[in-house]
Amino acid sequence: MSPFSKNSTLYNWIISATIIILLFTFQTRSLLSFYFFFEISILPILFLILGWGYQPERISASFFIFFYTLFGSLPLLIILFFLLGEVFSTNVCIKLIYICGLRSPQSIILFGAFLIKLPIYYTHMWLPKAHVEAPVVGSIILAGLMLKLGGFGIILCLIYPLYIKGVFLVIIIISAVGGGLTRVMMRRLSDIKVIIAYSSVVHIRLISPSLISYSIIGVLGVLLIIISHGFTSPGLFFGANVIYERSHSRSIFLNKGLLRINSTLGSF
Repeated sequence: MSPFSKNSTLYNWIISATIIILLFTFQTRSLLSFYFFFEISILPILFLILGWGYQPERISASFFIFFYTLFGSLPLLIILFFLLGEVFSTNVCIKLIYICGLRSPQSIILFGAFLIKLPIYYTHMWLPKAHVEAPVVGSIILAGLMLKLGGFGIILCLIYPLYIKGVFLVIIIISAVGGGLTRVMMRRLSDIKVIIAYSSVVHIRLISPSLISYSIIGVLGVLLIIISHGFTSPGLFFGANVIYERSHSRSIFLNKGLLRINSTLGSF
């Protein structure tokens, strides 16, 4: 996906580091090591956006990603250290027996970092900025892998049922209503990349209610959505980049009618 002008050694190293970190993240069974890889995976994306982004706004987009993730994940680290002190183990199964005793406020702190990475409505504001300013490889990695970390983290923490009370019901309502509001918002957007980024928020809104409801069908459905979204969303960004390279515009008004002209792109 990288043009030859960007195919520098540093660029290749950053992409390789991102893939290796994410590979370790999805392999781990310890919540503490998962947290470490979960957070360190932000750095290569930051470097990609800062170094190979398109516009000056990439600096503000990098700050958005960094601070959203930081403020969401620091309480999670405190909870993990607390659990480590109580249980003396980083094994995910042993910890989750203890997590069952956590009530709604602690559970929300535990899941806050994951909800930002999902992202659900109200915690999604960093996502369109990051996608618009990132090079197409950054968008593909963000959509295909980074957004799956939040769902994977919640699945790790949901081996045992939690207390579904007030705050969780609020999350379910925000996800449902926020998905509808995002669809209305997409009607007035003209940038193809922003539309694809917001469509991710609409798709992902189904994940958090399904996981929190804690049903077998819900979790299996979430796995299907996560895996299929990991293929379709990067494909959409690839298609948007193909259009952009030929028309030099991301406006949906200037690029309308292309699917009729090019049937191969429409089939893809």
